[in-house]
Order: sequence, then structure tokens, then C-alpha cells
Amino acid sequence: MGLATAVLLVVSLAACGSRADGPAATGGRDDAPRRLSDTERYRLAHAEQVLIADCMAGRGLPYRVWLPLSVAESRPVGPVLDDPRWAREHGYGSRIEAKATEAKRENPNLAHLKSLTGARRTAYLDALTGGADAPEMKVTLPTGATITSKLGGCSARAEKRLYGDRRTWFAAEKTASNLTPLYAAKLTRAPAYRAALASWSRCARTHGYTLASPAAARERLRTRIPKLPADARFTAEVRLAVTEARCARESRLRQVALQTEDALRAALPPKIQREIHTHSRLQRAALARARDIVGTT
Repeated sequence: MGLATAVLLVVSLAACGSRADGPAATGGRDDAPRRLSDTERYRLAHAEQVLIADCMAGRGLPYRVWLPLSVAESRPVGPVLDDPRWAREHGYGSRIEAKATEAKRENPNLAHLKSLTGARRTAYLDALTGGADAPEMKVTLPTGATITSKLGGCSARAEKRLYGDRRTWFAAEKTASNLTPLYAAKLTRAPAYRAALASWSRCARTHGYTLASPAAARERLRTRIPKLPADARFTAEVRLAVTEARCARESRLRQVALQTEDALRAALPPKIQREIHTHSRLQRAALARARDIVGTT
């Protein structure tokens, strides 16, 4: 299996939460890295929306908390789908994507912005995002890539309320979220990972699919299913997704990939480890603040 397939399989695994509402194992350290649950990710997004709305209200401007998707609908599918129940209801999420697209058109904040012109529109954007004068942050990743961001106004203020110093959070979050290229090739050679992937492929064959990996399943989803009649597309999507999820459970592919990835990340240089632990510490503090803002729902 090539590096490209490995990247497709493991990219964003570190960002994908556990299926439970509680934290993953932390190894005993207060800042030990862990993955957020679906509910925790949703809670952070909700809290940020509430903080933005409060800030805009303080400036005499309208802004509605807007979270059109449920916790389950907001779950990232990830490169390995391993929840058969979710797959049976949502497939790979095509109908959720359609719902999200429609929700963007119905977003009352965008509707309000479109209703503004001239100085009023500029003032609203300045209040919300800082406009053209928003401060810029930049970080060079261990991969050598550089990421920049310009954000100010109430959006930046909400981020600061949740995560503390924005430059520290920006550097830690972008670093921790973009480490896959440093170890993807090693992951593909890990015996446990290769064995789990082979087991997944054998399982898929028992369900009528000749597929080397979940990435190949997604390619099938992209190239073959759209050619089916409209009334058959979602049925085919669900069947493929359920097969991927069942085989992922049977082979423990996602767990093995995550465990292997954790070991590879733990072996990265100390400078990167510091950013990873800083990211976890700030995220943990943000979750505590989010609970104070929106509760535990």
C-alpha cells in the first residue's frame, strides 16, 4: 500500500473523537493528549457561538446562535467508519451534507449580512471578524508548511475566551492537527496495522466488495454510486458504509490505526511533544469553560 493511501486512512484520526461521551485514556498526565468525543466537539462549537452572539449583542448588532446539525449529524465520518448503527442511518453522510448545504442558505446571520450594504456591512464584518485590519497569525509547521490566519472582532474574542492566548492556541492547534505526514509512511509498514488492513479487506470480500482499504471504498462511493438511479444511490451508499463499519469493527482497524499513530506521535521530537501537550491542556481548559457557558447538553 502506498503513502497516499495511508494518508487518506490516518489523516484526521487524531481529531476524531471517541464514540463515548467521556474522555479517552490520558496516561495520567493533566495535559496528556486525548481525543474529543462527539459531544465535546459539539459543546465547544456551541460555546463559541454563544460567546460570539453575546459579544455582538454588546455592540448592538444581531447574531443568532446557529447550530443546524445535531451532535450525531456533526460527527466527522473520518477515514475509517466503524459505527454500523450510524452508517445504517446516515451512510457516509451524503444527506447530512445536503442538509448542511441547505442550512447555509438558511443561516440567519448570513441573511442579515446580505441585507446590509456600504458602511453598515463593513461595520458588521469588522465587529464579527475584524475586517481588513484583523491581526494576522502565522505558524510554520514541523512539515515545513506555513499556515496563516487573520481574525479579529467578536470571533477572535470568543476564541480567546475559550482557549486563552490566541497565538499560543493557534500554534499548538495547527501543529497538533498537521503531524500525519511526519509518520504516515511508518504507519503503513507497522505489522499490526498491515494485518488489520488485510483483515478488513478479507471481511469486505465476504460482503461482496473487492476493496483494499476504506480509502478504496470512498473511491467507489465517489465514482460508481453517483452513476446509479437516484432512488438507488442512498441504498447503495448505506450498504457500502455498513460494510466498511462492520469490517472495521471485526478487524479493529480503527483502533489499531489509532494505537499505532499514538505510538508514532509519542516518538516525535520534544519540541513537537510540547506543542501536542499544550494543545491538549488548552483544549481541556476550553471544555471546562464551555461547560460553564452551555452546560453539558
